[in-house]
Amino acid sequence: MQKVGAFPNQKSAVLNNGTAQLFDVALLPLNSDDIFSIPTSTGVVNVTLPNHVLYPGVVTRDVVLINNSIYIRTQGSGRGYWVV
Repeated sequence: MQKVGAFPNQKSAVLNNGTAQLFDVALLPLNSDDIFSIPTSTGVVNVTLPNHVLYPGVVTRDVVLINNSIYIRTQGSGRGYWVV
């Protein structure tokens, strides 16, 4: 999951060394949307930084086992200009 699913349009492994890292996840080249990615034992927690359009915000992605099937669960909340 951390290789291809910590945030949209991810281009490389995110948490390959097991430590938290800073990333720019802007979808448009005109702005910068920084997040701080923190590894957990089952996934990753992405925290938006002040220049992010959904700041303050937190998204948790983790692997869960439900009825003998494996799923990626995404849960989050944020505030900011683009919140729906």
